[in-house]
Amino acid sequence: AHLPDTYVRYPAQRMALYKRIALIRNRADMEDMIDELCDRYGDLPVPASNLLDIALARALGEACGITAIRQDGNAVFFTQDQPDIDVWSEISDLVKGRIRFMGGGMDARAEAQIKLQLRQGEDMLGIIHKIFEKYLSLRNSQS
Repeated sequence: AHLPDTYVRYPAQRMALYKRIALIRNRADMEDMIDELCDRYGDLPVPASNLLDIALARALGEACGITAIRQDGNAVFFTQDQPDIDVWSEISDLVKGRIRFMGGGMDARAEAQIKLQLRQGEDMLGIIHKIFEKYLSLRNSQS
């Protein structure tokens, strides 16, 4: 996940773009960046597309209160300080029960982990985007 030298030739331009990519906060921001990159430099190479997908996943995860994301084989673990069990239950329906909640143990202040079991060949970042967008939608509809 990067902007290849062959795509954005000048280091100063790449650095400026990395800074702007770090400011992505939602899908519209990412799509605007894709449009700009395609207009200025041509079709996105896979590493640049991956970079934008990761930037969106980070931003959405942060908005959901996710403090860490890690992959272990076909499982993705989300760490969250104060998980909303009702929202995660709804999301579990979205991914057909492939979410498992692992609480923080006896200490109520401990972070919780949510495990997503991926299917073979599943687009990990695509499903993470869907889950986080659904989380935000459900949380906002409760407010």
